[in-house]
Amino acid sequence: MKVKMVIARTPDGRPAGVPGGRSNLAPAGIANDVMIKDEVKAVLQRVPTWPEDRQRELLEVALEIEAELAGADYDATSDELAAIDEGLAGEAAGEQDVEAVFAQFRKATSERLLEVISIPIVP
Repeated sequence: MKVKMVIARTPDGRPAGVPGGRSNLAPAGIANDVMIKDEVKAVLQRVPTWPEDRQRELLEVALEIEAELAGADYDATSDELAAIDEGLAGEAAGEQDVEAVFAQFRKATSERLLEVISIPIVP
């Protein structure tokens, strides 16, 4: 399955994980090869300053991408296989169950949004 990559954003809309929330990436469809290569080089130069666990995570993702580009099959880890088996062993949620979960999410999101935007008006 192919997925579209998106830039993770902080709650205030800035690109996440970039110092100062700035990114040199142009809007989708406008970025040119040079700009992308420069951005990749800049990020890779900062990687050694990251915590070791995040460096390891980047390495795993990069190796997965490289294997995909080379046409290699994906080998799921034993944890991933166990999670797949667990998911397949259960029953699919019914329409009412799904709607109930979404209703809870919508309510919680609405309540949190009201907390965030509730600004007292001073006469």
